[in-house]
Amino acid sequence: MGSMAKLVISDDGRYVAFSKVPEFKDPAMLFDMAARRTRLLPNWLFPIWISRDANRLTLASYSPEARLMTMSDLWSTSSMTARTDVTLNGYHQFGAP
Repeated sequence: MGSMAKLVISDDGRYVAFSKVPEFKDPAMLFDMAARRTRLLPNWLFPIWISRDANRLTLASYSPEARLMTMSDLWSTSSMTARTDVTLNGYHQFGAP
């Protein structure tokens, strides 16, 4: 089975989130292109949405079960990020119809 990479760019182009599944040696990252800073992300989830200020990020996984994770306080100085992790039961299709 091959790998998949996902790149999400914020509406204004300032923030870029990158992840690859399955994991590889380079970590998943959130980039702030204007401030030239980065933040590590979980490498086993795909970024699907970035808030305008990139303070919140939604990630998803599709296998072996559908999961959504929202991370907030991404640029805080603490090492702990607030997370909400939800496992979805049954079949769900994400995205525009």
